[in-house]
Amino acid sequence: MTRLPILLLLAAALPAAALSEPDGLAPRLRAPTSEEPAFVLTAQGAQLFECKPNEAGDSYAWKFVSSDVQLFDGARSVATQTSPTQMESTADRTSVVASPLSSQDAGSGNLPWASFSAQATGDTGLFAGVTRILRVNTRGGVAPADGCDAGHTGTSTRVPFAADYYLYKRRAA
Repeated sequence: MTRLPILLLLAAALPAAALSEPDGLAPRLRAPTSEEPAFVLTAQGAQLFECKPNEAGDSYAWKFVSSDVQLFDGARSVATQTSPTQMESTADRTSVVASPLSSQDAGSGNLPWASFSAQATGDTGLFAGVTRILRVNTRGGVAPADGCDAGHTGTSTRVPFAADYYLYKRRAA
């Protein structure tokens, strides 16, 4: 047997390098030590808003309607995000629903970085075992500041959005 196949076998047997949390996190966004980042998905798409009157009917604002976002593992699309708190795998149809825990400002025009507790469906598949989601490196996604008034009621707009999502699982014992 030559050295190359043996080296390849040894390299395949080594565990992958541990994924670490992103830089710049506020302490309130950090996961507890019982959880660790398992994988990262990159989001590309848009947040959809509709111009609606407020409850009193005396002013108007862009209200969030839904997300039209694809989630990528590298260059491969693996899931969709239909709301800021729900992701669904396009391959195995597993999903994960998130509840906001805390956030930190990400600058003007960007959705905040946020930490979410997560509940995955199913025991197998892409989202199986996901316990927490961290949204970071956000770009865009915030409702427009103007353009919504009585003359534009019912008008929709798409706001470009991108982010990185770190998905956490329980740390192995």
